[in-house]
Amino acid sequence: MMSECEYLKLFIKNCKNHQTINCQRSLSFCNKTMASFFYMLTCQIELDDQVFFTSIELLNKFLICSMIKACQQSNDLRIMKEKCLREKYLITIACFRLATQICNRSIDSSRLIEYFYELTRIDSTITKTKFTRDQLNQTEIDILTIIDYRFPSYTPHMFISYFLRFLYEEIKLTSDRLYNSSMLLLVHIYLQWSSLIESLAKKESGSSIVNKSQIENVTQRFNDSLLLGSATILAASKIFCHSTNSQLHDKIVSLFVTLLGIDPMRIYLAQFFAEELLRKTKDVETTSRILIDREHDFDDESMMTFSSP
Repeated sequence: MMSECEYLKLFIKNCKNHQTINCQRSLSFCNKTMASFFYMLTCQIELDDQVFFTSIELLNKFLICSMIKACQQSNDLRIMKEKCLREKYLITIACFRLATQICNRSIDSSRLIEYFYELTRIDSTITKTKFTRDQLNQTEIDILTIIDYRFPSYTPHMFISYFLRFLYEEIKLTSDRLYNSSMLLLVHIYLQWSSLIESLAKKESGSSIVNKSQIENVTQRFNDSLLLGSATILAASKIFCHSTNSQLHDKIVSLFVTLLGIDPMRIYLAQFFAEELLRKTKDVETTSRILIDREHDFDDESMMTFSSP
């Protein structure tokens, strides 16, 4: 099972619109290079794990939101990709400083830059990059602007990570596959968000036409990382793991209720969402199995490189 520091960073390429994505060619996973860098920096400054995990969360959210925002225009996507590759250490340092502020362990920009330069002297694998305090401050503003981009603003991938890690012993035979497929489906949910919400609103009302209030009502309920994370795991268990263990789906539902104390009504809503997702993404199963099954191990420079699996 993957550790907390090995979050999958999901990248989206060649999206013509929010409804179209070719999973097999469009997604590439990165390794834990940046998480390792965060860990070294945390140890260097003698900060606690809370800063470390918050840094990872900020970077993860920034990358996902950046991709989703940029995929509307192929040229924007290319520019954003090049910028992330060119400024990856500046971006990670900015995420780290924001994390120190969130955790009430704020550190001065100039001092943090000096710590970074010290790390480049200690570890030759870290590319020595020159940047100023003003550049760091501006990057922090850019990150906060991007992650406020509401598409949506919550992060159910955190729930998925911790839930599957917590229940590793219960579902260890399929845990890696379930984790990877859940993250893959989460990208589909982000890209099809408006369409899925409208479809659910129509299904609930029993009408082919829904008003803004009905759509907003469904949206508010699914602005819940626990609920959406549950739905994603349930859908992934049906699409990618059902043939491995026909009882897995029911077992996960039982674990949600008995071990985590999740309200059964939430599970009903999650299954409702999962069924709609299954109906709308029949192509996901056929185009994504190779991606889910393969091992990916990219070197440092391919950390943010788009490539076909």
